[in-house]
Amino acid sequence: TGETFFLNPSKFENQLKLAQELLDDKNYLEALSVVEPILKKDSLNITARTRKIDAYQGLEKYDQALNEVNRLINQLGLSPDFLIWRASVFENLKNPEKAEMDLNKAIALDSTYLFGYKSRGDFYRIQNKYNESISDFTKILELDPDNLYAMYRRANSYSILEINDKALVDYFRCEQLDTDQSFAKEYYLFTGIALTYKDLNQYEKALEYFSKEFEISP
Repeated sequence: TGETFFLNPSKFENQLKLAQELLDDKNYLEALSVVEPILKKDSLNITARTRKIDAYQGLEKYDQALNEVNRLINQLGLSPDFLIWRASVFENLKNPEKAEMDLNKAIALDSTYLFGYKSRGDFYRIQNKYNESISDFTKILELDPDNLYAMYRRANSYSILEINDKALVDYFRCEQLDTDQSFAKEYYLFTGIALTYKDLNQYEKALEYFSKEFEISP
């Protein structure tokens, strides 16, 4: 009938859910075996294609992952999402220049693309380009002022650059917004605050926040 995933989103819902569960459990070969039949029936199923790319990345078959992303781009054209996926593959291929080019292109296509700024900000952190990282996380906060991830990562970059007053402002804002402490548990927020106080030689405050980290640790 020519019916595609876009016209019937639930058509492969169970298989795609299973593929994601397998990926989460690092069962990459099994995930591939689930998505391959889907793609034979619907070659433009983006969700299935994404699972396949993730499986290849997990298997460290980066050239094959790159081929899959390029196939999507050739079939459907450039999009910010596709460029971000390809950038992640280039990072794994140890080609930061091409990764950065794709990250820049993704943001150029959509200047409000939060995930693009997040991806490039994280990329810059890995490359030890902390000022550039701060700029991207600042852009996210201009678009989404209560974005905890951007706030935390900017604080961390400030701390690495020893701009500790600004780091603490962001850290404390995270603490204020994180009312159930779920973010603090996942990202060790209180350890970040404690280490910043330690760098400032404020050892009592550092001990206070190390103690808070200990209290919420599983």
